[in-house]
Amino acid sequence: MADDMTEDDIRRIPAEYKQQLAAAQEEAIRTRDEKLRRAAAAGWKQVELVELTGYSRETVRQALNPDAREQTVGASAGRRVAQKTASFRDWLRTRKDENTPVGDLARDVFADGSWPRGPGSLRRYEQHLKGLGADPGAVEALREAWRQYELEAGAGETE
Repeated sequence: MADDMTEDDIRRIPAEYKQQLAAAQEEAIRTRDEKLRRAAAAGWKQVELVELTGYSRETVRQALNPDAREQTVGASAGRRVAQKTASFRDWLRTRKDENTPVGDLARDVFADGSWPRGPGSLRRYEQHLKGLGADPGAVEALREAWRQYELEAGAGETE
């Protein structure tokens, strides 16, 4: 084992990779949109830009109108956060066979008919466990599961 890399350093690799990809994608979109706006300023019609680039009408519309993009991006970001937080239970389902504290937690969650469904947060799940009188080990397993979930799924809420 290398002395200069900790477990936390290694666990952060997927999240850092996703951040780098997102930054590169944002830059590519910005560059593409600038070029499409230049083409429109040079007299090319939106319908021609769609035909020549193969982009959808909506993609070209958003490129030519940054305000439209901001409205669309904001709305879809809210949906993505809800989808990601709602899938924590699905993520746990994939851990049920593990012989680890997270696996134990996953089995307990699916045996617990009162486990919160739908979008949630670490705080909501901790409160549920504490309300059941769970021992500190179960709460710590939940925190570890949530941390892993965030790294793998890029989850929204992190309380």
